[in-house]
Amino acid sequence: MSVNYQEIDFQCPECGSLLKHTLLGFLFCKECDKEFTEEEIRENYST
Repeated sequence: MSVNYQEIDFQCPECGSLLKHTLLGFLFCKECDKEFTEEEIRENYST
């Protein structure tokens, strides 16, 4: 049985660039040179 695992791409709430996962579990934006937590990003996506 194969499992299709796909990592969710998060976008920077400030510039819209794709965020990279860091080793410490943060999401890093190269464009803004800022780190965000996944919770911060989820709050920005909520309607």
